[in-house]
Amino acid sequence: MDSYFPLKQQGLPLPGGKFAKDGVYITPEMVDAKIIAEWQGVPISAMSGDLFASVEPLGLCWNEAILGCPIKINVGSVWAAPFLKGWSDLDCLQFDPRNPWLLRLLELTRLLNEKVKGRSFVTQTLLRGPIDMTAAALGYERLCVELYRNPKEVEKLLDICTEVFLETAKAHLSILPPFREGFISGFAIWAPGTTIRGQTDNSVLLPPSVYVRHVLPYDRRILKVFEYPLIHTHQPCMRQVLQALLDIRELKALQMSLDRPNGPPVSEIIPMMRKVLERKSLIVTGVVTRGELELMLRTLDPRGLCLNISLWTEEERTRALCPID
Repeated sequence: MDSYFPLKQQGLPLPGGKFAKDGVYITPEMVDAKIIAEWQGVPISAMSGDLFASVEPLGLCWNEAILGCPIKINVGSVWAAPFLKGWSDLDCLQFDPRNPWLLRLLELTRLLNEKVKGRSFVTQTLLRGPIDMTAAALGYERLCVELYRNPKEVEKLLDICTEVFLETAKAHLSILPPFREGFISGFAIWAPGTTIRGQTDNSVLLPPSVYVRHVLPYDRRILKVFEYPLIHTHQPCMRQVLQALLDIRELKALQMSLDRPNGPPVSEIIPMMRKVLERKSLIVTGVVTRGELELMLRTLDPRGLCLNISLWTEEERTRALCPID
C-alpha cells in the first residue's frame, strides 16, 4: 500500500477533525497516532491475489525527521527540508531512543497491529537510506558539491544516518509480529527471516565510482544486519548502482519501481531485469500495458521474479502522457 496515498486524498488528520494540507510544516506534537491509526484503512484479509495484504504506518519521512529535518506536507506528499548549516553541527547529531518522532512511529505501529487483529499484516514503513537522509539534511546540490570538497565530513554524516536508520528500523521491526518464523516484507512477499527494505534513491545524483567509494559501505552495513534484505530502486537509479549492488553477497533482492508516465518503456529495461535475475531476486512494481506484461512473462526467467503490478489501459496511458487541462 502506498505510504502517501491517504495524504493525497485529504492531508494529514489532526486533533479536532482538521487536516494539515499543502505548505504546512508538521511537528511530532501534531502527529496523533490514535487519530492516524483510526483513519488509515487496513486490509480485511491476509491475501491479495498471490501477494500478502498489508498496511504500513503512514509515510512521514520518519528517518529524516528523527535526524532533525523539518517536515512539510506538499503536493499530496511529505518532504524533508535541509537543516544542516555547518559541519560543526554534526557533533550534536546522534540517535536518541526517546526522540519524539520515533516514539510516534512506534505508537502508530502498535495501534495498527491492534487494528488488523491478525487478519492481515503490518509491515515496515518507508525508511529512506543513508544517502537519501544525507541529501535531505544538506540539499541535493550541496550534497554533490560537498562530496568533492569535504568527502570526510559527508562520510561522517552518512555514518550518523546509518546509525539512525539501523536503530529506527530495529525498534520498528521489533514490534511487527512474525509470520511462520519469518516476516512479510514491505513489498507484500514473505521472507523466512528478518527482512528490511533499504533505499538509495539519491545515488542517481552520483557517478557509479563515487557511489561505490563513498556510499556503498553504508548501504552494505545495513544489509549485513538483516537476513533477507532488499533495496528499493527506480529505473534511473538502478542504472547507476546496479553492478555494485549485484556484487553484494548479503543483498537478497532488488526492487524496481516503474516510473509512469515518465521513464523508458519496459522493452528498453528488459536487459537490465535479466541481469538482475541472473544473480538476485527481482520485484517489479508499477503499472504496465498488457503488451509490456506479456513481454515480461515471455522474456524473463520466472525464478526469483515477483511482478507486483497493475495494468495500464490505453485510455489511462493516453491521459497520463497527454493530459488535457
